[in-house]
Amino acid sequence: MRIAATIVLVTIWASPVRAEVAALGGLALGQEVKKTSMTKTTVYGCAGRLYPSTDRKHKVTEVRFEADSCKDVAAVVAAISKEFGGSPIANDEGDRLWEGKRASVILSASLGRGPSTPVLILLPPGPGSKRTCWKDDGFAAFWATFEKALASRKPAAMAGSFRFPLKNSEGQVKFKDAAAFTSRWKELIDEADAAEIASGELTPSCRLDLDHYTLRLPESYGELTATRARGSWRWSSLTEMSPD
Repeated sequence: MRIAATIVLVTIWASPVRAEVAALGGLALGQEVKKTSMTKTTVYGCAGRLYPSTDRKHKVTEVRFEADSCKDVAAVVAAISKEFGGSPIANDEGDRLWEGKRASVILSASLGRGPSTPVLILLPPGPGSKRTCWKDDGFAAFWATFEKALASRKPAAMAGSFRFPLKNSEGQVKFKDAAAFTSRWKELIDEADAAEIASGELTPSCRLDLDHYTLRLPESYGELTATRARGSWRWSSLTEMSPD
């Protein structure tokens, strides 16, 4: 008995693979390295220092390049954009982010010593503009709520912007809970600082490499740090400063 078979050839057109920056200074995410010491090198025509971070298995989790001199930062931006095949996302500080599928790159002027000495960071993929220090990270709404509560001078409303217990940088508890804050909040925020927050003279700053915002309170001799947990921002720690 003969069985006739029909062979159908199907051509599958694969979409082009998006190019990405896979390594920085010869170091790639997941690469195993024996030493994490600083090395001097040149990246995108900029001379500087390369610092890898690794996990317990000695595999690279992040690569940071701090430029000492960079003649043409615009050319660096153009080169990275060409490798990623698209323009970066910018934030209010002028930092740029290229988000990839396997790795992402941040070019930061705010972390460097000046416009011609940027910092480049190769890091795992993330949520794009929802990363800390970018426009959709949710901090703007938190800050607006805190400003409104502070302006009302209602401690119960203000307490909602804090995560308790609130500790200082040495791990000492300064405010055990909302009740403690309600009765002693003026120990934390001086009226002069509150007035400057209301006028816009005091505003928070962001450290994208540390994933947090800070608010310096010069008259209160302190600095508040805000971190995000489960999608919500709260003032979570206090750094106390000497009046001297």
